[in-house]
Amino acid sequence: MCGIIGIVGTSEVTDRLVDGLKRLEYRGYDSSGIAVLDKGKLIRQRAEGKIKGLEGKLQSDHVDGQSGIAHTRWATHGVPNETNAHPHFSGRVGVVHNGIIENFLDIRKDLKHRDFRTETDTEVVSHLVDEALGTGLSPKDAFSDSLKKLKGAYAFGVIIDDHPDHIYCARAGSPLAIGIGEGEMYLGSDAMALAQLTTKLIYLEEGDWAVMTPTSYDIYDVDDNKVEREITILTGGPAMAEKGNYRHFMLKECMSNQKQLAARSAIILMNIVWGPMFLLISISQNSTVLSLSPAEPPVTRGWWLNIGLSKQQVWPLMSISLQNFVTGSLFSLKTPYSLLSPNRAKRRIL
Repeated sequence: MCGIIGIVGTSEVTDRLVDGLKRLEYRGYDSSGIAVLDKGKLIRQRAEGKIKGLEGKLQSDHVDGQSGIAHTRWATHGVPNETNAHPHFSGRVGVVHNGIIENFLDIRKDLKHRDFRTETDTEVVSHLVDEALGTGLSPKDAFSDSLKKLKGAYAFGVIIDDHPDHIYCARAGSPLAIGIGEGEMYLGSDAMALAQLTTKLIYLEEGDWAVMTPTSYDIYDVDDNKVEREITILTGGPAMAEKGNYRHFMLKECMSNQKQLAARSAIILMNIVWGPMFLLISISQNSTVLSLSPAEPPVTRGWWLNIGLSKQQVWPLMSISLQNFVTGSLFSLKTPYSLLSPNRAKRRIL
């Protein structure tokens, strides 16, 4: 379950990239690495095993720059070792990748004149872009042209020698988000990696690719048309990216949602057990309950306040109770999640 983070800006990025990798450790990994553009030149450090191994290498041979990409790898093609760890370099190009390139063997055959040094599928991407640059294409066009030759699932972050103010990225079948900062732009495989850096995210859609600079981003769809994508505001702030006193993020999420889980369970139970009673009451009172007139009948006065529901939320609950009563289904098991939090910001999973 590899992880990606990238920063293009005007200040040193290495420490923040490593910090972002640590926030992606929950995804599982067997190696890690970082690549930066130092005065426009590609340099990197990689290490097998835990991120502390990468930190040890950076302490003895530090690399830094104002633009960079970093990665945690879960081995698919090729054994877990430093050679197969991302970022991969080919000529002027450095790349990190989540996903699987299904036609990488065919591409390797087409590029047999080039020097492949890893067992991975990812390496073909850096070779494709570097090959396209050799034909005279601009970095933007070389990246776009290379994407059209790939089959499979991917999320990419790419940096190119002598272009220190740019990161190129793309997604197909694997999530990727752009983070918007002040004089910086960020790249992440999920919100967890970026929560300490920004609250403004753009989730790329299927087939999208983009060019990022410290002060701008241009997004293109699968047909190379320039497009606009919605900006999502993260809620919860930097605390969402911290494990706190919990051993892992899953335990934190379970414990922090105890109240919501209890309330949802209460509504589910109410729908199943009390649904018929609500229905009978509404019928006996000429549907006064279901119409939710301003003056609530005494039998229903304030009952929703005890579980955090407003009057506006009771009507969907009544409708579901009716469905339960008539069909005998448990469809309502899915619905209370939306009833309890109608105003929460939209969340997407990376």
